[in-house]
Amino acid sequence: MTCSSCLAQFGRMGKRLDGPARFPAKLTLPKRKRAPCRAPAPRMNRAAAGLEERRVLEDNTPHLDTPPAPVVVSYGGGTNSTALLIGMVERGEPVDLILFADTGGERPDTYEYVRRFSKWLAARDYPSITVVWSVTKNGDRLTLEQRSLGRGMLPSKAYGYSKCSLRFKRDPQNKFVNNWPPAQGRWRNGGKVVKAIGFDADEPGRASRMRSVVDPKYLYVYPLIEWQWGREECEEVIRRAGLPQPGKSSCFFCPSMKPPEILALARCYPDLAARALALEDAARPGLKGTMRGLGRDWAWSDFLKADRLQQKMFKQPMSEACACFDGWNDPAEDRRRLAALLPVVR
Repeated sequence: MTCSSCLAQFGRMGKRLDGPARFPAKLTLPKRKRAPCRAPAPRMNRAAAGLEERRVLEDNTPHLDTPPAPVVVSYGGGTNSTALLIGMVERGEPVDLILFADTGGERPDTYEYVRRFSKWLAARDYPSITVVWSVTKNGDRLTLEQRSLGRGMLPSKAYGYSKCSLRFKRDPQNKFVNNWPPAQGRWRNGGKVVKAIGFDADEPGRASRMRSVVDPKYLYVYPLIEWQWGREECEEVIRRAGLPQPGKSSCFFCPSMKPPEILALARCYPDLAARALALEDAARPGLKGTMRGLGRDWAWSDFLKADRLQQKMFKQPMSEACACFDGWNDPAEDRRRLAALLPVVR
């Protein structure tokens, strides 16, 4: 039975996309001995040593045949985490909670994809996606854009850190699970919560680094590596499920965006591009050294201005029609448009 204070906390921290949160029955399974850690294999090219790296990782990765309960999936709205959930549905793997951390800065097509994919999961008797977000000490919602503007700073990635991911993605999910009754019951009994992460077989080094961290609350598993699914396999399983490719999921002002992605943002979502430039302008007085803007040593405003000036050199406009994802009526057409989303850098 859930107390009123827990329910109040759930109301402030997140929402289920299809209505009130529903929690699965508590499961009690015998505690399983954790596999011993081994040193990761040296990083080599995939053709020469990919299979060997995967074999070493699979030896160290706990299988999901009889996992401790409950199982939480961290959904990022991108290709890997979408393929991860589709694969778990195809295999009948248990999933008790799916969390999507909303930074407040995702593109509209990402939010639409999350909403539609949540319905796809619910139609197959899997949990719908629960959206969580960061809050202030007073319980008010706080977005990454608000925090950056308030401090007059760029997102931490521009300075070489990942605090924005920790504060606005990891922490809201952990806070939600800390107040989730199935997890609380599991921890009281001395067990751990299984958290499935969407690292694919092309990036085993990321899983190796996380495996060296001992977490008293979570047992991390990497099903895509266990299934030997790289990027190509992930895209194929999404096609096989009849779904469009989700595309890249990131904040519209992320300093890690590449020039073609910035041009696509300005073309498809000019209002979001304007907000990104306003954030860059607000942080400019505090920039030091070689820092110029969201591009680190170059400013997005200068880049987009140069592109506009270059466009004026031609009588015929060089811009193409926006190819942003905006529907699920024709998956084949959606895939074609998403593939054409990024223009060639001129």
